[in-house]
Amino acid sequence: EDFNYPIDMHNCPNSNPDRIWRMYSSLYQVDLMRQNYGPYDLVVRCRPDLSIPISLDLEDIRQKINENPNIIYVPQNQHHGFDEHKINDMFAISSPENMKIYCDVVNRMKEYNITDNIQFHPETILAYHLHKNNIKVEKYPNLDIDLRNKSFGAWN
Repeated sequence: EDFNYPIDMHNCPNSNPDRIWRMYSSLYQVDLMRQNYGPYDLVVRCRPDLSIPISLDLEDIRQKINENPNIIYVPQNQHHGFDEHKINDMFAISSPENMKIYCDVVNRMKEYNITDNIQFHPETILAYHLHKNNIKVEKYPNLDIDLRNKSFGAWN
C-alpha cells in the first residue's frame, strides 16, 4: 500500500499531518508483522519512552476483555483531542482484534478528515476511529503514565 501522506488533508490547525501520517503508518506496519506471528492473548501499544508506575494484571485485563470484547484500555491521564474525541494515544492494551482496528486508523484518516470533517489531529482522529468501530475506550484503574526523564533514572 502507498503510505505517502495525502496532500489534500484539511482542518489541521493544531497538528503536523506528515508526522501523524508517518506515526500511524508505522503502527499499521508493525501490526501487519504482528499478525504473522502469535496467537496472542493481548496486544500492547506503548511508546518506548513511557514510565508505567504500576504492574498491570494481564490476567485481569484479559478476563475483562473476554467479558466485554469491544474494550481497549488506556491510562487515566494524558487524554488529548478536540470536541468529544479525546484519548491517550501513547499506551493501549486489548485483544489482537481490537488492536488491529486501532492500528488500522491510518487507512481511514483521509475519509474521517475529508468526508466526516474530523480535525486531523492524532488523538482526535484515533478516538473518532475507535468510536466509529464500536470500540469502547476504558481508563485502566490507577494507571497514570508519564514520559521518562532523568529523574526516573531511565537513561543512565
